[in-house]
Amino acid sequence: MYHICHVITDKNIGGAGIWLLGYLSHYDKEKFKVSVILPQDSILADRITDPDIRVHKLPMQESSLDWKAIGPIRTVIEEEQIQLLHTHASLSARIAGKCSAIPTIYTKHCLDEGTPTIKSRLMARAGALLCNKVIAVSQATYDNLCRQGIPPKKIVLIPNGIRPLQEFSSEEKKRLRKQYTLSETDFVIGILGRLEEIKGHKYLLAAAPQIFARHPHAKILVVGKGSLQDNLQAMCDSLGIRDRVIFSGFIEDPAEAFNIFDLNVCTSLSESFSLSVGEAMSLGVVTIATRCGGPEELIQDGKDGFLIPVKDQDALIEKIDYLIEHPSEKALMSKLAKKNIREAYDLTTVTRRLEQLYADCACRAK
Repeated sequence: MYHICHVITDKNIGGAGIWLLGYLSHYDKEKFKVSVILPQDSILADRITDPDIRVHKLPMQESSLDWKAIGPIRTVIEEEQIQLLHTHASLSARIAGKCSAIPTIYTKHCLDEGTPTIKSRLMARAGALLCNKVIAVSQATYDNLCRQGIPPKKIVLIPNGIRPLQEFSSEEKKRLRKQYTLSETDFVIGILGRLEEIKGHKYLLAAAPQIFARHPHAKILVVGKGSLQDNLQAMCDSLGIRDRVIFSGFIEDPAEAFNIFDLNVCTSLSESFSLSVGEAMSLGVVTIATRCGGPEELIQDGKDGFLIPVKDQDALIEKIDYLIEHPSEKALMSKLAKKNIREAYDLTTVTRRLEQLYADCACRAK
C-alpha cells in the first residue's frame, strides 16, 4: 500500500479543492492510503469527512511559496511516512518533497497569462525540477506548460474527472427557486465561480440590460463569493438591474445551483479546465462559455453548447437569445451535453489513470 499526501494552499474551495473531493470519493483504498495538508483555516477541511483520510491543518499562507511552511510539511512527511507527495500549486510542498527525497507530482490547475517572460520561464523550469512529473488537466494546460519551457517528457495529460451531479425532483427545484426569490416561470441564467476579475462577471452584467429588455422573465443568478462582490452589486445598481440579479453567495453543493439554472454562462478570461462547466453539462445544463482554454475541450460548439470569444458581449447576447427562443434545440443540446461529458470524463476512469502514475513514480523511486 502506498501512502500519498496531497497539499493544497487555497483556503477557499476552488478548482483544486473540487478536484480533490472528487478524487477522495473514488480512490482505491486497498492500494492507497491518503493524507491531506491544508492551511489552518481552510474551508475544504470540513468537507473531508472520511475517517480513513488524515487531514493536517498547518500554519500556511495562501500562496505558492511560503518558506515557513516547508519545515512543517517535512515533519508530516517524516511522521506519516509519506511515500509520494502530490502538490497543487504549492512550491513550498515541492521543495519539502525534494528535501525529503520522495517522489513529487505537481498538478497545474491554471493557465499563465500573456507571453512567457524570461523570469516566468525560469520559475516554471525551477518548479518542474522539484518534481518527478507535472500533470496538465487539459490540452490547453499542456500547451501552456510547454510554452513556459517545461520538457514535454515531464508532462502527463490527465484531464479532470467530473462527478455527475444529482438531478433534483420538481418539488425540490421549486423549493430552491423560492429560496432564491425565483419563480417557476423565471428563465434563470446562472454563473458560478469566484467573484474575481478572471471570471469575467462584468461582461454578463453589462449585457444584462439588453437581455432583460428582450426577455421579461429572464433573471441572473450569481453563485459564489469573492473580492469583487461589492463592485458587481454596485454595477447592477448603476445599470438599473439590481432587482433581476440575485447574488446567492457561496453554495456548498453545486448541484443546488445547477438544478435551478436554465442556462449556464462562463465568461472567464482564462480557464485551464473549468469543472463548473463540466458539472453543469453532467446535469444537462446547456452552457455558453468563452474560448478561454479548458471549455473549448469540454463543449462541442453548436452541438452541446456554445463557445464565444472572450469579452464579446454581443456574441453572448446572441447565444442567450437563441437558446431562450429555441427551447426544442436547447433540449436536444441538453441531452447531448449530459451524454458527452459523462462518457468522456468519467471520474473513476480518470482516477485509475492517476493512480497508475502514482504507482509508476513510487516504483521508480525504490
